[in-house]
Amino acid sequence: MPVCARCTGVILGYLIAIPTFFLFGFSKLLSIGGCAVLLVDWLQQAMGVRKSTNKRRLISGVLGGYGIMSLQLFIIKQVVKWVSHLFHLLISK
Repeated sequence: MPVCARCTGVILGYLIAIPTFFLFGFSKLLSIGGCAVLLVDWLQQAMGVRKSTNKRRLISGVLGGYGIMSLQLFIIKQVVKWVSHLFHLLISK
């Protein structure tokens, strides 16, 4: 397989997050929690604390990918709102 299990999980998490964000909204706790799970799993493996398995990598990748994409979509939505508001202020003057 050309992509590792964690990277595959991140891509799957991205794909799950996009429709979920638009259908159900944004959960800050779930997004940050997913990113934290990915970071902890990666740190444990990098520091040699625990040997990671493909199953663990896939799960942490999905959670992290979901969290990363949800945060990105939230930020994009906020920037678009801000720019739109600024645009309306400029037009109304």
